[in-house]
Amino acid sequence: MGPDTTVNPGKKGMAVVPPNDLK
Repeated sequence: MGPDTTVNPGKKGMAVVPPNDLK
């Protein structure tokens, strides 16, 4: 998982973790 994206939702524009981080 990508905790970095979860902590910084503004980075991807959404609080959901992208499929790329899921892998």
